[in-house]
Amino acid sequence: MTWLLLILLTMCYNSLCDDQCFHKPCACCRTSNCNMNSTCENGCIDGYWGDSCFYTCPVNCINCEQNSPSVCDKCHDGYYNGFWHDGNSYGPWTDNCINKCNPQCKSCYYYQHCKECADGYYKTKSVENCTLPCPQRCISCISESDCTECKPGYFGINCSQICSKGCDTVECDKKTGSCNCTSNYMGETCRYCKHEKFGTNCDLECPENCLVCNQSDSCLYCKPGYEGAMCNQPNDQTTKRQSTHAPEYNKDNKTLSIAIGSMFGILAVVTIVFALLFWWRRRQRRLKKQQKIIKRMERNTFKASSSSNAPFEMSQGYLSNTLNEN
Repeated sequence: MTWLLLILLTMCYNSLCDDQCFHKPCACCRTSNCNMNSTCENGCIDGYWGDSCFYTCPVNCINCEQNSPSVCDKCHDGYYNGFWHDGNSYGPWTDNCINKCNPQCKSCYYYQHCKECADGYYKTKSVENCTLPCPQRCISCISESDCTECKPGYFGINCSQICSKGCDTVECDKKTGSCNCTSNYMGETCRYCKHEKFGTNCDLECPENCLVCNQSDSCLYCKPGYEGAMCNQPNDQTTKRQSTHAPEYNKDNKTLSIAIGSMFGILAVVTIVFALLFWWRRRQRRLKKQQKIIKRMERNTFKASSSSNAPFEMSQGYLSNTLNEN
Protein backbone atom coordinates (compact mmCIF):
# COMPACT_ATOMS: atom_id res chain seq x y z
CA MET A 1 0.00 0.00 0.00
CA THR A 2 2.88 2.31 0.81
CA TRP A 3 4.50 1.76 -2.56
CA LEU A 4 1.20 2.66 -4.32
CA LEU A 5 1.01 5.94 -2.42
CA LEU A 6 4.60 6.71 -3.38
CA ILE A 7 3.82 6.08 -7.04
CA LEU A 8 0.85 8.46 -6.91
CA LEU A 9 2.90 11.14 -5.17
CA THR A 10 5.64 10.74 -7.78
CA MET A 11 3.10 11.05 -10.57
CA CYS A 12 1.69 14.22 -9.03
CA TYR A 13 5.17 15.63 -8.59
CA ASN A 14 5.73 15.06 -12.32
CA SER A 15 2.63 17.20 -13.08
CA LEU A 16 0.30 14.27 -13.77
CA CYS A 17 -2.06 15.58 -11.11
CA ASP A 18 -3.92 18.83 -11.42
CA ASP A 19 -5.35 21.12 -8.77
CA GLN A 20 -8.58 21.30 -10.75
CA CYS A 21 -9.31 17.61 -10.19
CA PHE A 22 -6.90 16.10 -7.67
CA HIS A 23 -8.63 15.05 -4.44
CA LYS A 24 -11.89 16.54 -5.71
CA PRO A 25 -14.13 13.50 -6.15
CA CYS A 26 -16.27 13.55 -9.27
CA ALA A 27 -15.11 17.07 -10.19
CA CYS A 28 -13.73 15.99 -13.59
CA CYS A 29 -16.18 13.24 -14.56
CA ARG A 30 -17.54 13.54 -18.10
CA THR A 31 -21.09 13.14 -16.77
CA SER A 32 -22.73 13.27 -13.36
CA ASN A 33 -22.59 9.46 -13.08
CA CYS A 34 -20.13 9.08 -10.22
CA ASN A 35 -20.51 6.21 -7.71
CA MET A 36 -19.89 6.07 -4.00
CA ASN A 37 -16.22 5.22 -4.57
CA SER A 38 -15.80 8.44 -6.57
CA THR A 39 -15.41 6.47 -9.78
CA CYS A 40 -16.48 8.28 -12.96
CA GLU A 41 -18.64 5.70 -14.74
CA ASN A 42 -18.76 7.47 -18.14
CA GLY A 43 -15.15 8.57 -18.36
CA CYS A 44 -13.30 11.82 -17.76
CA ILE A 45 -13.44 15.26 -19.26
CA ASP A 46 -10.81 16.01 -21.91
CA GLY A 47 -7.27 15.95 -20.61
CA TYR A 48 -7.79 13.66 -17.57
CA TRP A 49 -7.69 9.95 -16.77
CA GLY A 50 -8.06 7.54 -13.84
CA ASP A 51 -11.05 6.04 -12.04
CA SER A 52 -11.70 9.36 -10.33
CA CYS A 53 -10.19 11.42 -13.19
CA PHE A 54 -7.53 12.89 -10.93
CA TYR A 55 -4.64 12.74 -13.41
CA THR A 56 -3.73 14.65 -16.55
CA CYS A 57 -3.15 13.00 -19.92
CA PRO A 58 0.22 13.24 -21.73
CA VAL A 59 1.06 16.76 -22.85
CA ASN A 60 0.05 16.37 -26.53
CA CYS A 61 -3.23 14.52 -25.84
CA ILE A 62 -6.59 16.25 -25.94
CA ASN A 63 -8.08 13.17 -24.30
CA CYS A 64 -6.82 9.72 -23.36
CA GLU A 65 -8.34 6.44 -22.25
CA GLN A 66 -9.56 6.47 -18.66
CA ASN A 67 -7.43 3.55 -17.50
CA SER A 68 -4.64 3.71 -20.11
CA PRO A 69 -3.11 7.19 -20.10
CA SER A 70 -0.54 6.23 -22.71
CA VAL A 71 -3.30 5.73 -25.31
CA CYS A 72 -4.50 9.06 -26.69
CA ASP A 73 -7.81 9.24 -28.53
CA LYS A 74 -7.22 12.71 -29.94
CA CYS A 75 -4.08 14.82 -30.36
CA HIS A 76 -3.43 18.55 -30.13
CA ASP A 77 -2.66 20.40 -33.37
CA GLY A 78 0.73 19.48 -34.78
CA TYR A 79 0.77 15.87 -33.52
CA TYR A 80 -0.72 12.55 -34.63
CA ASN A 81 -0.99 8.87 -33.76
CA GLY A 82 0.47 6.35 -36.18
CA PHE A 83 3.79 5.39 -37.68
CA TRP A 84 6.58 7.76 -36.91
CA HIS A 85 7.89 9.58 -40.00
CA ASP A 86 10.33 12.43 -40.56
CA GLY A 87 9.84 12.86 -44.30
CA ASN A 88 12.52 10.32 -45.21
CA SER A 89 12.15 7.25 -43.03
CA TYR A 90 9.46 5.52 -40.97
CA GLY A 91 9.43 4.24 -37.41
CA PRO A 92 7.15 2.19 -35.15
CA TRP A 93 3.50 2.86 -34.48
CA THR A 94 2.69 5.02 -31.45
CA ASP A 95 -0.64 6.13 -30.01
CA ASN A 96 0.41 8.70 -27.41
CA CYS A 97 0.56 11.75 -29.73
CA ILE A 98 4.34 12.05 -29.86
CA ASN A 99 4.60 12.07 -33.67
CA LYS A 100 4.92 15.55 -35.19
CA CYS A 101 3.03 16.57 -38.32
CA ASN A 102 4.65 17.95 -41.44
CA PRO A 103 5.75 21.56 -40.59
CA GLN A 104 3.33 22.92 -43.22
CA CYS A 105 0.40 21.22 -41.42
CA LYS A 106 -1.53 22.85 -38.61
CA SER A 107 -3.09 19.46 -37.87
CA CYS A 108 -2.79 16.14 -39.70
CA TYR A 109 -4.07 12.59 -40.04
CA TYR A 110 -0.49 11.44 -40.57
CA TYR A 111 2.76 13.06 -41.62
CA GLN A 112 2.00 13.61 -45.32
CA HIS A 113 -1.78 14.10 -45.03
CA CYS A 114 -2.83 17.41 -43.45
CA LYS A 115 -6.25 18.20 -41.97
CA GLU A 116 -5.52 21.95 -41.92
CA CYS A 117 -2.59 23.90 -43.26
CA ALA A 118 -0.29 26.10 -41.24
CA ASP A 119 -0.33 29.83 -41.99
CA GLY A 120 1.21 30.61 -45.35
CA TYR A 121 0.24 27.33 -47.06
CA TYR A 122 -2.79 25.71 -48.65
CA LYS A 123 -3.75 22.32 -50.06
CA THR A 124 -5.88 20.87 -52.84
CA LYS A 125 -7.52 17.50 -53.43
CA SER A 126 -4.44 16.36 -55.27
CA VAL A 127 -1.88 18.04 -52.99
CA GLU A 128 -2.77 17.16 -49.39
CA ASN A 129 0.52 17.92 -47.65
CA CYS A 130 0.07 21.72 -47.63
CA THR A 131 3.22 22.42 -49.64
CA LEU A 132 1.53 25.05 -51.83
CA PRO A 133 2.53 28.56 -50.69
CA CYS A 134 0.00 31.36 -50.28
CA PRO A 135 0.55 34.70 -52.06
CA GLN A 136 3.29 36.71 -50.42
CA ARG A 137 0.96 39.21 -48.78
CA CYS A 138 -1.37 36.59 -47.25
CA ILE A 139 -1.18 35.18 -43.75
CA SER A 140 -3.51 32.34 -44.73
CA CYS A 141 -5.37 31.36 -47.89
CA ILE A 142 -7.55 28.72 -49.51
CA SER A 143 -6.06 29.12 -52.99
CA GLU A 144 -3.41 31.08 -54.82
CA SER A 145 -5.89 33.91 -55.49
CA ASP A 146 -8.08 33.92 -52.37
CA CYS A 147 -6.59 34.97 -49.04
CA THR A 148 -8.52 34.43 -45.82
CA GLU A 149 -6.29 36.82 -43.85
CA CYS A 150 -3.91 39.53 -45.03
CA LYS A 151 -0.60 40.57 -43.60
CA PRO A 152 -0.71 43.95 -41.83
CA GLY A 153 -0.87 46.79 -44.33
CA TYR A 154 -2.73 44.95 -47.13
CA PHE A 155 -6.32 44.26 -48.15
CA GLY A 156 -8.39 42.88 -51.02
CA ILE A 157 -9.41 39.38 -52.13
CA ASN A 158 -5.77 38.45 -52.76
CA CYS A 159 -4.28 41.09 -50.43
CA SER A 160 -2.86 42.97 -53.40
CA GLN A 161 -3.94 46.46 -52.30
CA ILE A 162 -2.01 48.53 -49.77
CA CYS A 163 -3.75 50.20 -46.83
CA SER A 164 -3.49 53.98 -46.91
CA LYS A 165 -0.71 55.63 -44.96
CA GLY A 166 -3.46 57.90 -43.62
CA CYS A 167 -4.79 55.02 -41.45
CA ASP A 168 -4.02 55.39 -37.77
CA THR A 169 -2.68 51.80 -37.68
CA VAL A 170 -0.92 49.64 -40.25
CA GLU A 171 -4.06 47.51 -40.62
CA CYS A 172 -7.30 48.22 -42.48
CA ASP A 173 -10.50 46.35 -43.35
CA LYS A 174 -9.61 43.22 -45.32
CA LYS A 175 -12.41 43.73 -47.88
CA THR A 176 -12.82 47.52 -48.26
CA GLY A 177 -9.58 49.02 -46.94
CA SER A 178 -11.52 51.34 -44.62
CA CYS A 179 -9.87 52.50 -41.40
CA ASN A 180 -9.71 55.29 -38.84
CA CYS A 181 -7.80 58.31 -40.15
CA THR A 182 -4.93 60.24 -38.63
CA SER A 183 -5.52 63.94 -38.02
CA ASN A 184 -4.38 65.16 -41.48
CA TYR A 185 -6.38 62.70 -43.63
CA MET A 186 -10.04 62.12 -44.42
CA GLY A 187 -12.28 59.73 -46.40
CA GLU A 188 -13.41 56.16 -45.80
CA THR A 189 -10.00 54.80 -46.72
CA CYS A 190 -8.08 57.89 -45.48
CA ARG A 191 -6.47 58.59 -48.86
CA TYR A 192 -7.25 62.31 -49.07
CA CYS A 193 -5.75 65.30 -47.33
CA LYS A 194 -8.02 67.51 -45.29
CA HIS A 195 -8.87 70.76 -47.09
CA GLU A 196 -6.36 72.84 -45.15
CA LYS A 197 -3.53 70.32 -45.73
CA PHE A 198 -1.49 69.19 -48.73
CA GLY A 199 1.70 67.34 -49.65
CA THR A 200 2.65 63.70 -50.10
CA ASN A 201 2.08 63.12 -46.37
CA CYS A 202 -0.66 65.75 -45.95
CA ASP A 203 1.52 67.49 -43.37
CA LEU A 204 1.90 70.89 -45.07
CA GLU A 205 -0.39 73.85 -44.42
CA CYS A 206 -2.21 75.30 -47.42
CA PRO A 207 -1.09 78.85 -48.39
CA GLU A 208 -2.97 81.75 -46.81
CA ASN A 209 -4.95 82.65 -49.92
CA CYS A 210 -5.75 79.04 -50.91
CA LEU A 211 -9.25 77.73 -50.27
CA VAL A 212 -8.64 74.07 -51.17
CA CYS A 213 -5.31 72.30 -51.79
CA ASN A 214 -4.71 69.20 -53.84
CA GLN A 215 -2.74 66.18 -52.66
CA SER A 216 0.60 67.30 -54.07
CA ASP A 217 1.87 70.88 -54.23
CA SER A 218 -0.72 73.30 -55.59
CA CYS A 219 -4.09 74.91 -54.85
CA LEU A 220 -7.33 73.86 -56.46
CA TYR A 221 -9.27 77.03 -55.58
CA CYS A 222 -7.99 80.49 -54.65
CA LYS A 223 -9.62 83.23 -52.63
CA PRO A 224 -11.08 86.11 -54.73
CA GLY A 225 -8.35 88.42 -55.94
CA TYR A 226 -5.61 85.78 -56.17
CA GLU A 227 -4.36 83.28 -58.69
CA GLY A 228 -1.42 81.00 -59.43
CA ALA A 229 -0.44 77.48 -58.39
CA MET A 230 -0.04 78.60 -54.77
CA CYS A 231 -2.61 81.48 -54.92
CA ASN A 232 0.14 84.02 -54.20
CA GLN A 233 -0.35 86.23 -57.27
CA PRO A 234 -2.84 89.12 -57.02
CA ASN A 235 -5.15 89.58 -60.01
CA ASP A 236 -7.73 92.19 -61.15
CA GLN A 237 -10.69 90.01 -60.29
CA THR A 238 -12.12 92.63 -57.93
CA THR A 239 -11.95 95.33 -60.67
CA LYS A 240 -13.53 93.01 -63.17
CA ARG A 241 -16.31 92.22 -60.79
CA GLN A 242 -17.02 95.94 -60.27
CA SER A 243 -16.99 96.71 -64.00
CA THR A 244 -19.29 93.85 -64.82
CA HIS A 245 -21.69 94.60 -62.00
CA ALA A 246 -24.08 96.72 -64.14
CA PRO A 247 -24.43 94.20 -67.00
CA GLU A 248 -25.09 91.49 -64.47
CA TYR A 249 -27.71 93.69 -62.81
CA ASN A 250 -29.36 94.43 -66.22
CA LYS A 251 -29.25 90.79 -67.05
CA ASP A 252 -31.01 89.95 -63.79
CA ASN A 253 -33.66 92.64 -64.47
CA LYS A 254 -34.24 91.29 -67.96
CA THR A 255 -34.69 87.79 -66.59
CA LEU A 256 -37.17 89.10 -64.00
CA SER A 257 -39.14 90.99 -66.68
CA ILE A 258 -39.38 87.89 -68.83
CA ALA A 259 -40.61 85.87 -65.87
CA ILE A 260 -43.30 88.47 -64.98
CA GLY A 261 -44.41 88.76 -68.63
CA SER A 262 -44.69 85.00 -68.92
CA MET A 263 -46.81 84.87 -65.78
CA PHE A 264 -49.26 87.46 -67.08
CA GLY A 265 -49.42 85.74 -70.46
CA ILE A 266 -50.34 82.47 -68.80
CA LEU A 267 -53.05 84.21 -66.74
CA ALA A 268 -54.49 85.79 -69.94
CA VAL A 269 -54.66 82.43 -71.72
CA VAL A 270 -56.36 80.82 -68.73
CA THR A 271 -58.92 83.68 -68.61
CA ILE A 272 -59.76 83.28 -72.33
CA VAL A 273 -60.16 79.54 -71.97
CA PHE A 274 -62.58 79.96 -69.07
CA ALA A 275 -64.56 82.61 -71.02
CA LEU A 276 -64.90 80.32 -74.06
CA LEU A 277 -65.93 77.46 -71.84
CA PHE A 278 -68.62 79.63 -70.17
CA TRP A 279 -69.97 80.80 -73.61
CA TRP A 280 -70.07 77.25 -74.95
CA ARG A 281 -71.95 75.90 -71.93
CA ARG A 282 -74.49 78.77 -72.14
CA ARG A 283 -75.04 78.14 -75.85
CA GLN A 284 -75.60 74.42 -75.15
CA ARG A 285 -78.26 75.23 -72.56
CA ARG A 286 -80.00 77.57 -75.05
CA LEU A 287 -80.00 74.93 -77.77
CA LYS A 288 -81.51 72.36 -75.41
CA LYS A 289 -84.27 74.82 -74.44
CA GLN A 290 -85.06 75.56 -78.09
CA GLN A 291 -85.26 71.84 -78.88
CA LYS A 292 -87.79 71.35 -76.11
CA ILE A 293 -89.94 74.25 -77.48
CA ILE A 294 -89.75 72.80 -81.01
CA LYS A 295 -90.92 69.40 -79.83
CA ARG A 296 -93.84 70.94 -77.91
CA MET A 297 -94.90 73.08 -80.92
CA GLU A 298 -94.67 70.07 -83.23
CA ARG A 299 -97.07 68.17 -80.98
CA ASN A 300 -99.52 71.12 -80.98
CA THR A 301 -99.22 71.55 -84.77
CA PHE A 302 -99.91 67.89 -85.39
CA LYS A 303 -103.15 68.09 -83.42
CA ALA A 304 -104.31 71.23 -85.28
CA SER A 305 -103.46 69.94 -88.78
CA SER A 306 -106.36 67.52 -88.74
CA SER A 307 -109.06 70.33 -89.07
CA SER A 308 -107.56 73.11 -91.27
CA ASN A 309 -104.32 74.62 -92.66
CA ALA A 310 -104.77 78.08 -91.06
CA PRO A 311 -103.85 77.03 -87.56
CA PHE A 312 -100.87 75.21 -89.06
CA GLU A 313 -99.56 78.41 -90.69
CA MET A 314 -100.23 80.32 -87.51
CA SER A 315 -98.29 77.69 -85.56
CA GLN A 316 -95.37 78.01 -87.92
CA GLY A 317 -95.34 81.77 -87.42
CA TYR A 318 -95.61 81.35 -83.70
CA LEU A 319 -92.73 78.92 -83.72
CA SER A 320 -90.53 81.31 -85.62
CA ASN A 321 -91.33 84.16 -83.25
CA THR A 322 -90.71 81.95 -80.21
CA LEU A 323 -87.33 80.84 -81.48
CA ASN A 324 -86.29 84.40 -82.21
CA GLU A 325 -87.34 85.51 -78.77
CA ASN A 326 -85.27 82.82 -77.17
